[in-house]
Amino acid sequence: MPEGNRYNIDRLLVIAAIVVVITGCYVVVRPFFVGIVWSIILAYSTWGGYKRLNTTLVRNRTAASLMMSLTTIFVLLVPFSFVIGGIAQDSADLITEIRSVLDQGLPDPPGWLKNIPFLGSWANEYWLSIAHDGQALIREGKGFLPEIRSALLNVGEFVSVGVGQLSIGIFLAFFIYRDGDRIYEYLHSVGSKLLGDRAQKLLSLVGETITGVVYGVVGTALAQGLIAGVGFMIAGVPAAALLGLVTFFISFIPMAPPLVWLPVVAWLYWNEGLGVAAFMFVWGMFAISGIDNVIKPWLISRGAQLPFVVVFLGIAGGVLGFGFIGVFIGPILLAVGLNLLRAWVLRG
Repeated sequence: MPEGNRYNIDRLLVIAAIVVVITGCYVVVRPFFVGIVWSIILAYSTWGGYKRLNTTLVRNRTAASLMMSLTTIFVLLVPFSFVIGGIAQDSADLITEIRSVLDQGLPDPPGWLKNIPFLGSWANEYWLSIAHDGQALIREGKGFLPEIRSALLNVGEFVSVGVGQLSIGIFLAFFIYRDGDRIYEYLHSVGSKLLGDRAQKLLSLVGETITGVVYGVVGTALAQGLIAGVGFMIAGVPAAALLGLVTFFISFIPMAPPLVWLPVVAWLYWNEGLGVAAFMFVWGMFAISGIDNVIKPWLISRGAQLPFVVVFLGIAGGVLGFGFIGVFIGPILLAVGLNLLRAWVLRG
């Protein structure tokens, strides 16, 4: 066989072997992809705290990494685990509350309802038609109970899968904390060979973007969801954990949390009286929505603020692509890609 043909065959065999190895690695890693991305996000966004812990208090990489992982479990994993348990109980309470309303009937609509432009008159007449017709109310409402129950169970399963992926991420983050310096040096070496002098700038850009999204967008939503859930529990609102989770999701939209807590205030005023409703209004105004005005600007100042469309597409696409955990991962990946594109365009 000619030497040139043998060289080409050897080259093809090497390429085929590389493809097989890469494919095999992808098959092995694919179930843990979300957890790996989570671990990178967690470790990088809290790297400053790990370094201070390691250099000033513990002075031991393994011990500092373990303490950071345990802290992450306490801050992130435990609250979401409580949410899962709360959703199960809240689902039963919510169904019971709906059945009670259907059995007792609705009171007359509030006077302001008919004054709402366009739809107020129709809504007022529809409310009156079912409020004084028990059979109509039962027909309207009880048909939705199985769907509501199924949707709540799906939400619980959705969050449970996300918590499982988060657990994997926290476990892997331990090793990133412990060996982070060596991992960074390796990435910088690989990046330098592929990109030359631009590698350091691009790595810094990716890091700044991750920090900005985690603190400015995800951190704010998480804080608002937790504070809302605590307030709902104090006020004795049914489905408090579920409503806290809804607040977390809706907090990604600027100034949107009142869409959750204002109806809760109305429900409390209607069922529990002015005192509890006033407490919930103050809690919602200053504790939940106050984060938008006080804490959020400070958090966002730690990184670049993102356009609303990037956050929206990141959340929607992230949830479709990665499930519950995509709420965190989607905006971060999209923001990293956007900033890398900006850097390339400005350079070009």
